[in-house]
Amino acid sequence: MTKTFSLLIFIIGFSSLIFETALTRLAAFIIYQDFVFFAISTAVCGIGIGAALAGRFFKNSDDNFLLIKAPVIFGASILASLITLIKLPSDDPLFMWVTFGVVSLPPFIVHGLLLSLIYRRMVEKASVIYSADLLGAGIGALSAVPVISLFTPPFAIILAAIVPLLLASANVSYIKKNIVFIVVSLLLSVSLIVAGLSRSRLENALLDRDVPGKSLFSELKGYGTRHVKTHWDAFGRLDVTETSSNVPSRLVYTDGSIPATEFNFAKDSNAVNVYLRQFAGFVPFVSGSCDSVLSIGTGAGLDCHLFRLAGGKHLTAVEVNPSLTSYVKCNSAYNGGVLDFKGVTAVTDEGRRFIRSTKEHYDVILLLLAQGNHAEAGGRVLAESYLMTKEAFKDYYNHLRPGGRIAIAVHNPHRASRYIMTWADMLKDKGYALPEAIRRSAMLAYPDNAYRFVLLFWKDLPDSSSVAAVKAFSDSTPANAIYIPYIHEEDRDLGGMAKGIVSAEMFIRTSPNGIPIASVSDDKPFQNDVFKGLHPTLFKLLIAVTILFLVICGTMLADSDRRKAALFVPYFLLIGVGYMGYEILLLHRLMLYLGHPTLSLSLVIAAMLISSGIAALISGKTGNTPHVIRKFIFVIPIWIFFTLPIIEGMMTSGFAASYNGRLLCAAILTIIPGFGMGFFMPHALNILAMQGHRNSISWLYGINGVASVLGALIVMSVATLYGLQSALTTIALLYLLAVLFLHGTSNKQKGISNG
Repeated sequence: MTKTFSLLIFIIGFSSLIFETALTRLAAFIIYQDFVFFAISTAVCGIGIGAALAGRFFKNSDDNFLLIKAPVIFGASILASLITLIKLPSDDPLFMWVTFGVVSLPPFIVHGLLLSLIYRRMVEKASVIYSADLLGAGIGALSAVPVISLFTPPFAIILAAIVPLLLASANVSYIKKNIVFIVVSLLLSVSLIVAGLSRSRLENALLDRDVPGKSLFSELKGYGTRHVKTHWDAFGRLDVTETSSNVPSRLVYTDGSIPATEFNFAKDSNAVNVYLRQFAGFVPFVSGSCDSVLSIGTGAGLDCHLFRLAGGKHLTAVEVNPSLTSYVKCNSAYNGGVLDFKGVTAVTDEGRRFIRSTKEHYDVILLLLAQGNHAEAGGRVLAESYLMTKEAFKDYYNHLRPGGRIAIAVHNPHRASRYIMTWADMLKDKGYALPEAIRRSAMLAYPDNAYRFVLLFWKDLPDSSSVAAVKAFSDSTPANAIYIPYIHEEDRDLGGMAKGIVSAEMFIRTSPNGIPIASVSDDKPFQNDVFKGLHPTLFKLLIAVTILFLVICGTMLADSDRRKAALFVPYFLLIGVGYMGYEILLLHRLMLYLGHPTLSLSLVIAAMLISSGIAALISGKTGNTPHVIRKFIFVIPIWIFFTLPIIEGMMTSGFAASYNGRLLCAAILTIIPGFGMGFFMPHALNILAMQGHRNSISWLYGINGVASVLGALIVMSVATLYGLQSALTTIALLYLLAVLFLHGTSNKQKGISNG
């Protein structure tokens, strides 16, 4: 039965990872996605809870349950979770996240229940079963991007539900015994699909909601707004809306967040030109050369219009979202072929990666809402978080020509202040005092909800003609000058810093409610944090999961027989926190390296799970952790500690500049630690089996699952407060303790065997 159960667990793992990955894309759209990383660890938490439930309530299980009923319940629970998630209200972020987590748990609980029961049934082959689970999940992670792109996230979830149902129906020898159960379950599943998931009903259910901070949903409730188009793939969801206005245009939303404006240039080019000459984003073009321009986050082509009006010679338009670029190009009959304007070169790439790889220098660098879309909704594991750090500003500064300038649009006053502080901090490293740094900047306010503030940063101190041109633009347009160096320094804070009256520390202390406005770096890129200390939702989740962990530990240790395996509780805690924590942090930084959130998610998870699965298979074949491997895993804590410097070195050196080369490097960077980490779990399972702790395996696996959620929350808490490198140092120390435990138990077991 080993092969049969291994295939079953492989399929369940495969479906679980497609469900998990599709959930992150669904969550990115229907929730104010402050903690997308939490959705990743929810899956492991559910598996852990299922394992604990197996230890508490399931003493025995027959083949009918394992091969027929459990897979059918698993598939049906995926469908039920999807329908419920789509119907949930979204007006309260904390309630939605908690509810989202609870509703998405049942399939993973069934996964953990099934896995634990098979572990107990075949304890001598636990490493092989564990390997099948990891390999199936790894293949599922690899398949997630094409499946989601082909079918959209909701229908990818339906596919994830159908696969185990088909597997159950293939077990012919058991069908007769379970015919009524199978028929009823299949009819229920089909009715769920037909009744709840027709495309029109699905779209109506998804769009008929209120999501705080996501303007698409409020826009659709406005009078006269028409929903034009939807496209959903692994990168994100595009929604196009149209309303009647003086300037014919459409709004293109990514995941329901801050929209990109697409002008109907083909219909009324004159109205578009008149509007844009009054637009605050035109300010970097009012003086100085604009022969060479770089746009990061081109969106639907707004920057291309500004470049055209200014009479520039060459514009490099960089957009990270391939679906958005494809939409704009295909819709040229409406937008006038904006990406094909004379001198425009469209590039699909991540902004930071592009600026580091190019040798070109620019007169103007535009970042007009480049930090929007994904990062606007939280940014804790998203590439746009790195566009406005001190290191990013240094990259932009170093690629400016003499007299060059940077223009940044932002809708939030606190974030505008934070960017100014980050700019000043970057110039401080170059030897410029605060007054001179502030006088290389200007700030305008604009009566638009999206483009409320426009910041202008000069590479050199601006001359009198440059600041006069900015003032003249402000006086003749709806833009209102908040600060312009030398000639408009009435602002108490910016003007005070320019005159040397106000220090940076004094300015930061004036922030209302203690909202952080200090400089951000690549090590702490959480530019969107508006809370002092830990985010309240993060803190509440941390407390809740800690309580759940203590409950499971207490229930396990309440039994005198299970208390004999108490030594393994801290070990399973260490490897649970460490594995998920490292996975989250690696995902965070590789998004910057690869520039594609879902692809990065799939690659990291697949590479770690497959390499760990191979390690578990080796461990299962040998019956213990080989001596040479026990030597190798001492390298794991060191590798973890140096992960960020390694990635940073690859990015700054331009090593593997091609996209396929970056994928290969990222895979290797993930596979090496993943392989070493893969020996820790089967090593413990082998020892538990040898020592006769069969009944404790379910509980310890449950502890490991909940510890994985703790890992995600702990590392993000440490990273938020102290930086990513501090979080990695914490993970390295945890794995060092796990390595010492592994070596100690290996030597002890070896001594017992010799004796």
